[in-house]
Amino acid sequence: IDITPEPSIRVQAYFNELGDLTKGCSRLFGSWAFVDGDGFYRVSGRRFPMASVLIPQPKISGFIAEHRSWLNHQGGFQVHLSTVEARLSYLVDEHDSLVFVSRLQIGNDVEGLIDLGEWVYQPGAGFFAKRAAGAGLSFQGGRRVPAHEIPMFVRSHRQELEQIQGFFSERSPVSDVGLRIGLDNDGHITIDPEIVLRPSYRARDVRFFEEFVYTDGEGFFVVRFDPRIPPRFQQSYVVMTEEMPLFLSYELDDLRSFALWVDPRLKKPSQLELKIDRVQEDPDAIGCFRTHIFYQSELGQTELAPLVHGCRQGQRYVVTDAGVLDLEEPRFDWVRQATGEGRMIEEGPTPFSTMELLRVHAFEDVTKAYCGEDDSVRGWLTRITELEHPELPSTKGLKSNLRSYQKVGLQWLWFLYKNGLSGLLCDDMGLGKTHQSMALLAAMRAELTRPVGRGYVPPPFLVVCPTSVLYHWQEKLNQFLPHLRVYTHYGVHRSIESIKKKRYDILLTSYGVLRVDRDVLRTFQFELAIFDEVQVAKNHQSRIHQSLLGIDVRMRLGLTGTPIENHLRELK
Repeated sequence: IDITPEPSIRVQAYFNELGDLTKGCSRLFGSWAFVDGDGFYRVSGRRFPMASVLIPQPKISGFIAEHRSWLNHQGGFQVHLSTVEARLSYLVDEHDSLVFVSRLQIGNDVEGLIDLGEWVYQPGAGFFAKRAAGAGLSFQGGRRVPAHEIPMFVRSHRQELEQIQGFFSERSPVSDVGLRIGLDNDGHITIDPEIVLRPSYRARDVRFFEEFVYTDGEGFFVVRFDPRIPPRFQQSYVVMTEEMPLFLSYELDDLRSFALWVDPRLKKPSQLELKIDRVQEDPDAIGCFRTHIFYQSELGQTELAPLVHGCRQGQRYVVTDAGVLDLEEPRFDWVRQATGEGRMIEEGPTPFSTMELLRVHAFEDVTKAYCGEDDSVRGWLTRITELEHPELPSTKGLKSNLRSYQKVGLQWLWFLYKNGLSGLLCDDMGLGKTHQSMALLAAMRAELTRPVGRGYVPPPFLVVCPTSVLYHWQEKLNQFLPHLRVYTHYGVHRSIESIKKKRYDILLTSYGVLRVDRDVLRTFQFELAIFDEVQVAKNHQSRIHQSLLGIDVRMRLGLTGTPIENHLRELK
C-alpha cells in the first residue's frame, strides 16, 4: 500500500517481490496466478480482483470504511479513532475564481501529513478522520465559485464568510468611489461603479468584483457607495432604448454629482448652432443644390444623419458628438417633417431644394448659419430667405402692358420659378390674375428658348380651369400670346391621340376632363401648370385634388380670389 502524489491510495499484490504480478505477462486468474518467468501459483483469500488497484481521492472515504478491519492489520495504515482538526480557508486563483480549501491545524512536531479530503494520512501511523471547522457552513473545502458569481455569493453568504479568518479586510485600498457613465458601441448608456485605488495599492494584485475589492494577502474589502445612489446603479447597468427619455430627462442630472466621469456626448449643450459651410447649385435642376448642414456646440459637432435616425425610431433624445439633443424642441421640427416625408439626409453634402431651405429658415437663420468664405453664396442665401425679387423678366411676345402692381406680381412669380418653387396668386377679382399668369408664360418661353437656340422644343404649359371660363381662357391666350399655339382638350370628340400628335405650346383643359383623363395626362411633362379658380380642389380627399397632384410639372401656380374659405388645410 502506498499514497500517490495525486493523492490516491494504491494497493498492489505480489508474491516474492513488489511488482512481480504486474510485469510482463503476469496475470491473476480466479484462484490462480501466473508469474512471468516463474510459473503458476494457487492463491486464496484474495481481497481485490486485480493485482493493482488505484483508489482516487473522492472514493477514499468509502474505501476506508469498507476495508477498515483489513487496513488495521497493515502496518503503518491503521485507521485511528482520534481526529485532526481542519480550518476552512480560501484563495483567489489565476482565473479569478474563489476557491475554498481545508487546511489542517496541527502542531509543529508533525510533518509529512497528506490531506485526503475527509481523512488525513500520517506516514508510518495511518489514517485519521478530519474534523472540519465551521461545520454549520453551507459550503466546505473544495467549493469553487466562478468570477462572475462571486459578488452574489458574497452578498448571500456574508455572515458565514465572516467566520473565515482573513476573508474580509478592514484596510481600505480605495481612495474614491463613484460612477462612470458612458456609451457602448451600440449607443446604449452604460453606468459602472468607478473605484479609484490608493497610490500604495496601484502596483499590487488588486481585483474587482463589483462592490467587493480583493487584495492579495489582505482579503476582500466591501466598498460603500453613497446611499443616495439608487441600488440598481451601484452595479453595472445598461440603460435600454425605452428607458432613455426618463433617464436623460431626470435621472442623469441626479447622478452627475456622484459621477467621477461622464462621456461628453451625454452632456446637454449650452449653445447649439446650425452651420452651413458649403452650398453648390445643381445646374441641371432649377431651385436644387447640395449643401452641408450640421449642428455645432461647445462640445463638438454632429451631422444631420443621427437626428434623422432618431426621428425615424421615434426617439425623443439622440446622443451625438455635439451632446444630448432633445428632438421635441421646436427648432428640430424641420428635421421631423423631412423625416416624415421619407426624406433621405446623408452625411456630408446633401441635396436640398429651395422649399426645404425655407423650411429650415423658419426655425434657424440660415444666413447667420453660413460659415463659408464665399460672399456670393451668402448673398444668394439672403435673397432666398428674404424673398428678394429679381429683375423684371422679359415678356417678349405678350401683347399687353402690365400695370405697376401687376409687374410686382410678375416679379414674385418669376422669383418662384427661378428658385424651383410653386405658389398661389390671390389677387381680388378684376385685378388681372390672368394677365399676370400670361406674362409669366411669355417670360418662361423667352427664358427656355433663349439659351438653347433654334431646333429646341421646350416642354409645353398646362392651363386647367372651370368649364365656365374655358373659352374665355382660349380667347385671352390667342389674343395676348398669339405666338404660342393653344390646343384645347375638351368635348365629347376630344382625342388622346391628338394630344400626342398635335404641336402646341399650351394645353388648355377643364377640371372635369382632367379628372377623367388623369391617367393619360400624368404621362406628359409640363414646365408650368396654371390652375385657375384652384379653390375647387381645396378638398384634399377629392378626385380633382388627387388628379392635380399627379401632374408631372416643374412649377404649379394656383389662381384664386378666395384661397381660404374654412381652414388652413385648404392651402395645401
